Amino acid sequence: MTPMKRPANPHPELAGTVSIAEAARRLNLTHKQVRHLLATRILNFTQIRGKFRIPADEVTTLAARRGRANPAHPPRLPR
Repeated sequence: MTPMKRPANPHPELAGTVSIAEAARRLNLTHKQVRHLLATRILNFTQIRGKFRIPADEVTTLAARRGRANPAHPPRLPR
């Protein structure tokens, strides 16, 4: 029997940051809208290993300013 794989440890430099996709999900925005927030410096970011990473607290703060009660789980809009 093969041993179970250990869960992947996230890179320490990524701790406390989220991807553009995760920020878009938390803010209920499109990826393009999040990239616009980065370009206009409304959201701070850093580049790690060629990828844009956004501090999670920045996303939480912006979500609170936009009136999101729980930024980790934005409400789904009816279709």
